[in-house]
Amino acid sequence: MRSETAKKILFETSEETKEKVRETANRLVMENKLISMTDYSLEICKEDFNNGEYPKFNLKDKIWKYATFLKQPPKLGMFVPCDENDVPLNLCDCNSECGYCSELEQYQEAKDRVSFEGFEIIGQSEGFCEIELKNGDFWMTFLEGEINVTNQFNQEYSVHVIEDLIQEDLTLTASAIKQFEL
Repeated sequence: MRSETAKKILFETSEETKEKVRETANRLVMENKLISMTDYSLEICKEDFNNGEYPKFNLKDKIWKYATFLKQPPKLGMFVPCDENDVPLNLCDCNSECGYCSELEQYQEAKDRVSFEGFEIIGQSEGFCEIELKNGDFWMTFLEGEINVTNQFNQEYSVHVIEDLIQEDLTLTASAIKQFEL
């Protein structure tokens, strides 16, 4: 009897429980803030564990995907539209007579891949790019594989993984949430 109960708890998840897990994850995603892995995991689990249920549905997947997202190195294309080689793209201002512009299409596709809202390029040359958050509180420099940050308190530090940026309260784009299935 005990093993049947354990199987039920571990492997059979009610639709109501699945929906609660979805709602909790969606609430976190709707806030669109970059948060720590611990906070994300606790928020995802809190409501269901408080109800005495231990859902397996989607929980490990969501935690794994967010952890993978946080542990990847940031790329310039996560902040501003870039091509496949992480070279920034400019918005095409052409007036195509046929109504179609491949440069504009490429820019739009790159913009859809951007993960963080509100950044713009303030300086660039070969191998170097400086971007800032549009409110002026946060600057990042990308220089030959090195990424450095200066925040509103004039604190400078190097960034190696996305998780290093949690303290900056950055906002995720809807496309990032969809792309990384957060």
